[in-house]
Amino acid sequence: MSKLPGRLGRLAARDVMTTEVIALREDSTIADAIAILKQHHITGAPVVSPDEHKLVGIFSTSDVVEPSSTVMVDPRHTGRTTWALLEKAGISTFTDDDHELLVRDRMTRTVASVQERAPIVDCARMMCQGHWHRLPVLDVNGRLIGIVSTMDLLAAMVHAADEDA
Repeated sequence: MSKLPGRLGRLAARDVMTTEVIALREDSTIADAIAILKQHHITGAPVVSPDEHKLVGIFSTSDVVEPSSTVMVDPRHTGRTTWALLEKAGISTFTDDDHELLVRDRMTRTVASVQERAPIVDCARMMCQGHWHRLPVLDVNGRLIGIVSTMDLLAAMVHAADEDA
């Protein structure tokens, strides 16, 4: 694995992760999950088991929006506008039949994660390879303790560059 120079090379997931994670329970309804994502202006969240708070999946817009949609969403828009853009474009995030579905029925089960000591370059590499926008951070017992987003990595890079200036 390659290393980053200076302070950036010493940063680990625990240094850049968000610790107040909006997590969804696998037994929540799809409608409730979408409402939570909209409320927090995010496009995805880790899914945890209701009893042990262990990571069991990821739920995001791609789990509720048809991938064959012909509407292009401008990549410059953030999570704050993604839900509004989908609605404006007339893309329904779920049908009437989906109201009874649970998050576990639609979530992505194959989830990469890291422990808090993972170097941020490794986090970034995993996110690039998987085309993921978020990477859950787990403790040694497999419990969710944070999340590293693409914005967390970009902010770390900007702060490190500003410190060197």
